Amino acid sequence: MRVGRPGRRANARRPYRTADGADWTVEVRAPGASQVMVVFQHPDRTRSALDRYAWWANPGPEAEDVTARLIPAQVLRGLDDAALADLFRRSIPIAAQTPRFEPA
Repeated sequence: MRVGRPGRRANARRPYRTADGADWTVEVRAPGASQVMVVFQHPDRTRSALDRYAWWANPGPEAEDVTARLIPAQVLRGLDDAALADLFRRSIPIAAQTPRFEPA
């Protein structure tokens, strides 16, 4: 996986269809030297509380260069449907489904 130098880059996106037929949007965010956050955005954008995320770790030796950053578009191009299915199975909700505070 190629890495770049720090700088502002747009997040990379692509569609992904789950086994149940739902069409999610996959976005690669928060690139670091060795990992990125893979976000699965729920098809119904009014229900963004159902968005999910998982971390993808770069297995390559370039992950040891702490001054470099993974390039989101290249990471996303390198993730096939099988890899995305595995990440989706391991993903967790971004938003908590229970209230943080009990009403008084």
